[in-house]
Amino acid sequence: MCGFVGHISNFEIDKIRLIDANKYTECRGPDQFKHHFGELTFKKNKKLFYNFLFNRLAIIDLSESASQPMENYLGNKILFNGEIYNHNELKKDLIKKGAEFSSDHSDTEVLLNGLSLEGLSFIDKIIGQFSFAFLDFNQEKLHLVRDRLGQKPMFYYSTSEQFIFGSNLKSVSNLVNDVKLSDNSVKEYLSTGVVAAPNTIFKNFYKLLPGEVLTLDLNDELSNSQKYKYWSIDNFVDNKTFSEKSFFNLLEDSIEKRLESDVELATLLSGGIDSTSISKLQKNFGKEVNTFSVSIENSKYDESKWIKKVNKKYGFNDNTVSIDSVIKNEEIIKSIELFDEPYCDPSTLPSYKISKSISQKFKVAITGDGGDELLGGYTRIYNVINGFKLPSFLVEAIFKVYPPILGSGSNIKRFSKDVFSAYSSYYEDTKLLDILNIKYNDPNLKYRYKKIHNSKYKSLILFDYKYYLPEMMLLKIDRTFMANSVEARSPFVDHRLVEYMISTDYKVDKKENSKYILKQFLYEDFDKSFINRKKMGFVFDIKHWVFSNEEFIKNMIDEKTIIRDLNLQNYTKLFKIKTRTNAIRIWKIFFLSVYLSTLSID
Repeated sequence: MCGFVGHISNFEIDKIRLIDANKYTECRGPDQFKHHFGELTFKKNKKLFYNFLFNRLAIIDLSESASQPMENYLGNKILFNGEIYNHNELKKDLIKKGAEFSSDHSDTEVLLNGLSLEGLSFIDKIIGQFSFAFLDFNQEKLHLVRDRLGQKPMFYYSTSEQFIFGSNLKSVSNLVNDVKLSDNSVKEYLSTGVVAAPNTIFKNFYKLLPGEVLTLDLNDELSNSQKYKYWSIDNFVDNKTFSEKSFFNLLEDSIEKRLESDVELATLLSGGIDSTSISKLQKNFGKEVNTFSVSIENSKYDESKWIKKVNKKYGFNDNTVSIDSVIKNEEIIKSIELFDEPYCDPSTLPSYKISKSISQKFKVAITGDGGDELLGGYTRIYNVINGFKLPSFLVEAIFKVYPPILGSGSNIKRFSKDVFSAYSSYYEDTKLLDILNIKYNDPNLKYRYKKIHNSKYKSLILFDYKYYLPEMMLLKIDRTFMANSVEARSPFVDHRLVEYMISTDYKVDKKENSKYILKQFLYEDFDKSFINRKKMGFVFDIKHWVFSNEEFIKNMIDEKTIIRDLNLQNYTKLFKIKTRTNAIRIWKIFFLSVYLSTLSID
């Protein structure tokens, strides 16, 4: 797991500026830094300058022969962020085909040689999380690739004279003069709390969609790239009979593959259904299980008693860190500054603190992320499916007169017979835009919704996989954990599991059936009080913090010229009605202001 910056151009670049831009990416790979640069000469006598910077977090094959940027015996190069979990099997097949290897067991070299020998079709064989840049010197093309479900990021910027790409948006944007905010992206962020791919917060800067390939013909103008999707969850929708045996076979294989490491692994244990199930299944593979848990000083939010039950039952090596529920403003600022994109979910703060604690002992953490998407664990799904419904026109009429200062109105829209309108209300806050006098219609939400005939459940699951999981959940995990140089591995986010579940008749349409497969799996070890309790997690009391720090927040927001240019001053009205919704709205604007303060734009 690593981070990189790449630059290909018709001119030489200031290397000092390049090294400076890399500072935002260093946290993704503090173990080793390498900078490869030079000229590329092609068949048509076209010459290009290239600079590849790589920051390595050494986890698989710690030797120098596994370092990057990597070049193979065919002259091809790769910059690879991620892990290929089935690299050992793939290597055996490649050796039979004549591939040459100089490292002992580098998954990077397997990927490089596989792409060199088999082309981009080799991606179909990969099990893992990844984003990479593959320079096929013989074909004179550069390929950027992002994993199927969007675990690892890939940003890029291009003109006719230069092409810049990398793992961190701030690094990429710092290599460009006159960077400007995108008005539409700012509006999207204020509504949904994120800027979804392919767009970014900046004009003319983009990010690959999950499961997407960008190809650049290096003999052509550097602005003329081609993109296509090599994987889409839509292609696997079916109604085959669900088998618990098949599910658990896939899940166990997913876990086993993610346990390979040349450094110690931690298992993030929250005491919930997902992380407890993952932890229990690890016992089958004969390795020590080092659980990492958090206890909260505020007893209202503390779940340590449930975590102790799990550790005691299975005999795990317990690593528990106590975290003060009172958080300093300096910590909050630091947790925001690490983000290369604005992202409004206040759970980023506890996620950052947890990963920071993990980093003191471990470089890899097994997590339960993705379990809710895989098994229908979100309450909003069965609320939309089973809740009381009203005609769409009536809901829209009521919503229209609902006072924006009172909230987002999602508690009204969720009663709409229009499934998309009801479900999207959980993600967007158009009433905030009304307060700020902003007109905007978000195309990114509708773009990701696909109505599945006779299956509201699958329609909503698909939406979560194409929007919520990559744009919110996985973004948060990647940025907060990699900020502390910790690799997060999520067995539930395995494309084989996802393909299997969406192709079967598995569904959850009642709250009591949520994650029934895993609950039955744990009933032999725990009672109903453990299985059916409401999950709390590490809670950041955003409402208390926001309304206790009004002056501090206003000072941070008001000092940014861009906030005044966007006419966002109306946000001060939100302090008058002290609700959690208004606290999150204020946090959105506060986060944007702190984020902008880390950049050389205004």
